[in-house]
Amino acid sequence: MEYVIRRGGTYHYRRRIPADLVAAYGGKKEFQKALGTADYKEARTLRPHVDVEFNNLLAGLRAEMAIPVAETDPVVLNAETWNPYKPIAFSSEAERLRFEAALESMAGSDSEVAAMLADIRSEGRKLDKQRRRKEEMKDAIRAVLEEQRVSLAPSQPVQQPPEPVPATSVAKASSKPVDSLSALVPIWIKSRDPGKAAIATMHATVERFEVSAGKHAPRFYKRPHVNKFRDDLQATGLAPATLRSRVGMLRALFSAAMNNDPPLVDANPCQGVKTDLGNVAKTARLPFERADIVAIMGSPVFSAGARPKGGAGEASYWLPLLAMYTGCRMEELGQLSPKDIKHDHYRDRDDKEQPVSVIYITDDGENQGLKNYASRRRIPVHNDLVKLGFIEYVANQKGARLFPLLRADNQGRETARFSYWFGTYLRGVCKITDKRKTFHSFRHMFIDTMREVGVEEATSQALTGHTSGDISRNYGGAFHPLRPLVEAMAKYKLPGVKLPG
Repeated sequence: MEYVIRRGGTYHYRRRIPADLVAAYGGKKEFQKALGTADYKEARTLRPHVDVEFNNLLAGLRAEMAIPVAETDPVVLNAETWNPYKPIAFSSEAERLRFEAALESMAGSDSEVAAMLADIRSEGRKLDKQRRRKEEMKDAIRAVLEEQRVSLAPSQPVQQPPEPVPATSVAKASSKPVDSLSALVPIWIKSRDPGKAAIATMHATVERFEVSAGKHAPRFYKRPHVNKFRDDLQATGLAPATLRSRVGMLRALFSAAMNNDPPLVDANPCQGVKTDLGNVAKTARLPFERADIVAIMGSPVFSAGARPKGGAGEASYWLPLLAMYTGCRMEELGQLSPKDIKHDHYRDRDDKEQPVSVIYITDDGENQGLKNYASRRRIPVHNDLVKLGFIEYVANQKGARLFPLLRADNQGRETARFSYWFGTYLRGVCKITDKRKTFHSFRHMFIDTMREVGVEEATSQALTGHTSGDISRNYGGAFHPLRPLVEAMAKYKLPGVKLPG
């Protein structure tokens, strides 16, 4: 990702200061800011906001360069009035940076100046942390209030008296038709003033809705489209609270369109859509049973060579097979690079060196991420996958991704669209209608099967990236030894299941 690097376990933003502004920036040649996250997708969301901050900083520096600088030494002025119990106020970020640079040049020989410099920097870090926490709290409160407002709303929205609008503005608004749902987002932002996280969630919700219901003008959508969107979300195994939040966001978007002057939709299609999914949705996901696997393997993708566009071509074939034989999470598989499948060696029980192909799950590659520290692992390629031609498939992929037709959503999720397709395929084609069974059910089945064949819990957890909290797992090499993993995979069998080919 441009301008963002990973350092010390977290992501940092770095940009070079233009040569003509280095002096105004206190002699520093680079702008740096910690993004405060170890999650790549969150860093990707935060980067545009820091881009704006950086551009504003440059604009401020250029503007201040045009203002004559007072001859009085700013260090002397601030040092005389400095109170260690009261933060120093600066008129701009550029002034603070120039002041810090001056202090740095004196801090080595003056302990009071060194203390002043430490106080300024400490106060800056504290303010940054407070701002982030305040934004997070505001976003959380807005989400709760929106949910309550939606649940208490009357069947017909209450129309507030519109503020006077100049005739020219009305004419301008009405002359430009809104032809997409994403065009409503700025209207919602203007009416609600949401935080950055809420805006990112709204964009993701709109994108998901358009995948489910198609891209149309806002007036096109009706309640059945929202019902389908809700059902598609449920089919992916989304948590009930998250599902309600997504439908609530969509409802708020259409409400903003209705309350616009002039109104951009005739009615809110989310009105009356139920998001209380009952006990079924609250029950934990279930593993696939043997009959489910037989149904999936007998479907067109695996029995007739079908490669649906929604399933991203070869991903529709290999992702379910890989999940079935590795227990990996969907996103872990979707972000794989051909370079993540490697040829390794291990020593068997007779101390003979043996070759083995291994899948590495890491966050080392471009735009790769991990759920947690235990997710970093390696998994021997099961012999059934080798027979099906997986190693040959990998060898033929030359790009950055093993499944190049997968397209990430605006939150950076590689398999977001694939998830919708698989849920629909599972219900409509494979006829597996229990909504507690999703793509994640492959993972549950893998774990249960490993227990059934007697694989030790520690080895099973090393394969699936689970953690028991045992501190001993923090010792040893970066990856679990290969021999027990290979032996465990040799025990994993699915009798009664006819594989493709």
